[in-house]
Amino acid sequence: MDADVIVVGAGFAGLAAARTLAAAGKSVLVLEARRRAGGRAHSVPARGLDRPVELGAEFIHGGDPTLRAALRRAGLRAVPVPRDMWLRDERGLHRERSYWAGLARSAERIPPHSALPLADALRPRRVDRRQRRQLRAFVEGFYAAPAGAVSARSIREDEAGASAPQCRPDRGYAPLVRQLLREATAAGGRVRLGEEVREIRWRRGAVELRTRRRAYQAAAAVVTVPLGVLRTGRPRFRPRLREKQGVLARIGWGEVARITVRLRSDWWRRGPLPDGLAARGRPRFGFLSRPGEEFPTWWAPDPRAPVLVGWSGGPKARRLARLPAAGWRRRAIASLARIMGVPAARLRPWIRQTWRHDWSADPFSRGAYSFPLAGRESAPRRLARPVARTLYFAGEATAVEAGTVQGALGSGERAARELLEAG
Repeated sequence: MDADVIVVGAGFAGLAAARTLAAAGKSVLVLEARRRAGGRAHSVPARGLDRPVELGAEFIHGGDPTLRAALRRAGLRAVPVPRDMWLRDERGLHRERSYWAGLARSAERIPPHSALPLADALRPRRVDRRQRRQLRAFVEGFYAAPAGAVSARSIREDEAGASAPQCRPDRGYAPLVRQLLREATAAGGRVRLGEEVREIRWRRGAVELRTRRRAYQAAAAVVTVPLGVLRTGRPRFRPRLREKQGVLARIGWGEVARITVRLRSDWWRRGPLPDGLAARGRPRFGFLSRPGEEFPTWWAPDPRAPVLVGWSGGPKARRLARLPAAGWRRRAIASLARIMGVPAARLRPWIRQTWRHDWSADPFSRGAYSFPLAGRESAPRRLARPVARTLYFAGEATAVEAGTVQGALGSGERAARELLEAG
């Protein structure tokens, strides 16, 4: 055998599983299709900027102790994100001081045992039109979930996400990926990059994982492949996992269009910014938004840098995914200009560089992250169930906290414990 356990995927779930299993004395081999670790966390260096540009995961949602402990081991600090929201609507651009509290109040009015999607659960007698519009736009953007499909109950249960403080790692997620990789290998685990597992042949107590180069054998496997890839039939399971295949369609899978824009170095001092958005060469806002735009939400990830991130999730992102990179850039600039209230022609000379990664087209993700479907809230738990004490499943789509780094980390540790407890 090549190892006691083979872990498929070196994202947060896979690295967490490998670290836990190797520390418990198992021989562990991680096979990762990409030529880098980290999965849907992808940091790229940018000359002249103090911190890398994040093309994937960026925020820390909530105060999960497992994630916070991992950040400390990596020497990272969780830096609070400014939360004030500036909206452009029929009243112009203005600071919406009650935005987050209003979202939380609207979510609390969803019936606690609702089996409806969000669009049907927000009845006029419970939530007024403006609040419904704001909650719907928030969910479709940040959850990357169509309001007509996402579980209203899950939004209610997760309403603290609309009011609790958010943070980001002070140096991005790359140091955390490196730390988890070091911990897994220091405990004896091995990681092979550029090895896409195309087929998993299994029977109780034995697996054979086939890549383009060769076949690997072990007693068990932990599969952390993203939901979007599993839905394409990769890797193939022999024999087929019929129950798992049915579960895949019962979990929502969201799409995101994200673009990072680098502006001239004097942007925060002399750029064409509306009054109140900058002071002393720094941004004075957390988020900018105009509902209805193709890129409706923007934020400044580093107050020391002339950088803005544009974000579009859910149905809007699905439409944008069909465009080439130039189309993304053109539409993003047009959205930002309208939010700022300036002509796009005045904004373009300030732009120096843009970055994006199309996660929907990426063959090793096929989308952004999962969300719970109305009436299908138990599906992630069903996807997570082990098969014959031989196949174990992890990844954010199997977690209670779907779509988060802590969900991925926790799922990897959970799968590793299940395997160890099974003997």
